Amino acid sequence: MTHKIKSLKVKIFLPTVIVSLLGVIALFDNPYGYYIFLRFAVTTLLLYLAYIFREQNLEQNKTNKYWLYFFVFILLAVFFNPIFPIYMSRDNWLFFDVCLILGVPLMSYLFYADADY
Repeated sequence: MTHKIKSLKVKIFLPTVIVSLLGVIALFDNPYGYYIFLRFAVTTLLLYLAYIFREQNLEQNKTNKYWLYFFVFILLAVFFNPIFPIYMSRDNWLFFDVCLILGVPLMSYLFYADADY
């Protein structure tokens, strides 16, 4: 594994863990202020992950599956954004929190498994 790929893996590991942990905490009964914080934190981390995958695409100078990661993280960031929030019932948010908890680490793992070229 090259140093560059290893460095890239390190850059996405911590945000992935943070997003997942914040999502797990959201499954419990928290004050409303936590969910506002969650929106800011998750949106920021998802935009950072989208940026990392965009840079990976530009460095490779070709169309590849990292664009899919980029667009999925952008869509999730729009969904969780705190500026124009999407209002739903707590039950609906639980579904999306579980998708976040499982989806972001899964996508990062798929990137890890694929990045050893």
